[in-house]
Amino acid sequence: MARGSAVTEIQRAPTDVFAVLADVTKNARWASVSIEGHLTSPGPVGVGTTAREVTRFLGRRMETDSEVIESIPGQRLA
Repeated sequence: MARGSAVTEIQRAPTDVFAVLADVTKNARWASVSIEGHLTSPGPVGVGTTAREVTRFLGRRMETDSEVIESIPGQRLA
């Protein structure tokens, strides 16, 4: 199994960075494969929140549905 890692230093508070990474509507700003994303459930992001993201990878358009199963605000979103 291949493994890799990268480090990027961002001059912002961790809570600011988490807010961007946890917002599927902003994925296209930082993920080159992302075309668009939107929430498919109402309310704030937390356990049970659902979303759909459209990406392009190796020339193919893909739509992915996801659901938050773990949430620790400002720290973890799975």
